[in-house]
Amino acid sequence: MDTDAGKPVVLVPGGPDGADVVSRAQGAWSRHGLAVGDGAFREMSDVTWLQVGPYFADLRRPRRSAEGARALGGNVLVNALNAARAFSGTAFGSGDRLTWVHDLDTVALPADHHDAAVVLRFADLLVEAGEGYVERWQSAGPRGAEGLVLERRTRDAGVLDARVVRVGNHAIGVWAAPARGGARLRRTGDGRGGWTVGARVGAQPLSRAVVSTMPSHGELAGVLADAGGPMPSESGMARWEVVAELAVVA
Repeated sequence: MDTDAGKPVVLVPGGPDGADVVSRAQGAWSRHGLAVGDGAFREMSDVTWLQVGPYFADLRRPRRSAEGARALGGNVLVNALNAARAFSGTAFGSGDRLTWVHDLDTVALPADHHDAAVVLRFADLLVEAGEGYVERWQSAGPRGAEGLVLERRTRDAGVLDARVVRVGNHAIGVWAAPARGGARLRRTGDGRGGWTVGARVGAQPLSRAVVSTMPSHGELAGVLADAGGPMPSESGMARWEVVAELAVVA
């Protein structure tokens, strides 16, 4: 890991078809099909996955349609892969197998929880084959897009309570305190406009006191627009800082 002006810079070896499976996954991805067991590929949810160096963020929300409603009933695995959820953490690879370790998640999980799957890339198509399922991911951003990861930690103990992962004009924020939640944002005007929230997931309803200490749209948009160093949080109890930048997304 090199540094530039005091900021960590993640340099990703290889390319999409290189030996490093983490390298293959770099970028912004939109899911375009899920097959469980011997079933056909269908898409029931809007799912975005962002990968910057070892850091990932994923937000998924069932579509408001008859097909989307089926994601919330029936097969347990179908439900788990489609239900409204946001999560983030770090990934590592071994051969063609990628393992994601969650440290922020809107679902309560055991401390040793992780996901693993074989990940193969064919140009702008990524295929993820896990236990009992296959997901097809389509690139959602141009190659060479800038990647950025910011984390928010409490001022007193330095405990991680939120992370934002950005690739080009796509960003996902996931937070743990005081209530679990996540948001998907997109920059308007071909990268020249502001950031808007396209989807939110998390506990509802929330009290006014809880909402006031969660990352708001204004806070998330602010750190994305000006990630120049440590930035205060709106809550006054935590601060944001850049933990990774990616010069090139393969």
